[in-house]
Amino acid sequence: MIATILKFGGSNFLDPEGYHRVARHLAQRRATGENKIVVVVSAMKGETDSLKAQMLEVNKEASPSNLDAALAIGEMKSVCLLGGPMDLRHLRSVVVAARNGSFSAVDISKRIRELENELGVFLLDRAISGARLTPKRTGVCAPQTDTSNYPMQ
Repeated sequence: MIATILKFGGSNFLDPEGYHRVARHLAQRRATGENKIVVVVSAMKGETDSLKAQMLEVNKEASPSNLDAALAIGEMKSVCLLGGPMDLRHLRSVVVAARNGSFSAVDISKRIRELENELGVFLLDRAISGARLTPKRTGVCAPQTDTSNYPMQ
């Protein structure tokens, strides 16, 4: 089965209504028969810059791992905020977090494998040294309908 992968950039999440708008869009796509949708979200507009500035204010030489962890907070916030409107529309979701192509939590790999099995799509390249997100333009993507109201970033 083909999966549709949708990316919603930070400009979609200017305010709480943005999360409802994206959830409505996802519900409409489900209603038209798209059953396998992978949603990738960015932090709210300006959130990543704010988090980075805060980290560098505390430590101008912040380690890349600390900086990545701090920046991931903005993305996780968007994931959680989108979860509310999705729940209201009875859209089932599985939360998976990644930053810069690698994963830090042990159970995430298991959750991604379950998602891959359900979708019939590989989302990760796995090797003995670890797992990485599949490179851009690999995997399977269904042709997308007009998402012009949802800028890609």
